[in-house]
Amino acid sequence: MVEVSSTGAAESIKRALEAELRDARDEMQREIVSGVEGPMREYARQLVLELTAQSQSQLEARIQCALVNAQADVNSQNQRQADVTSIEAKVCSDLKKIPARIDQCRPQVLLKVLKGPWKLSCVMHGMKCSVELSVMSKDQCVNMLGNSSWN
Repeated sequence: MVEVSSTGAAESIKRALEAELRDARDEMQREIVSGVEGPMREYARQLVLELTAQSQSQLEARIQCALVNAQADVNSQNQRQADVTSIEAKVCSDLKKIPARIDQCRPQVLLKVLKGPWKLSCVMHGMKCSVELSVMSKDQCVNMLGNSSWN
């Protein structure tokens, strides 16, 4: 009977010790988790802040680069437009001078020019500048210029 009661007491002590051991393990686990969880949360928060700042910096750099490229494109287009406008103005000016120059030409040169059909025109900003020369016979050229010395 002493053996049975000492075996029962030993079992009871063993269970009590196991319960204390479990409680101690649980307490240690909670301390470890709380000790690790706080710093880990702070580390994760700092990491997110750093990555966000880095992403914003990279995004700002990309936006700045895109703005510089867009401005360069606009400047290039403006220069091309200025070049085209300058060329259009020159062509239009030259077309307007053709009738005066025709009047200054010798009849022989003028006859050679007037033998072919010519239509010269330029459109600049909605304004059309044109000079049209039609096919003329020698007699028509003579009559137009009032000169009979066509040889």
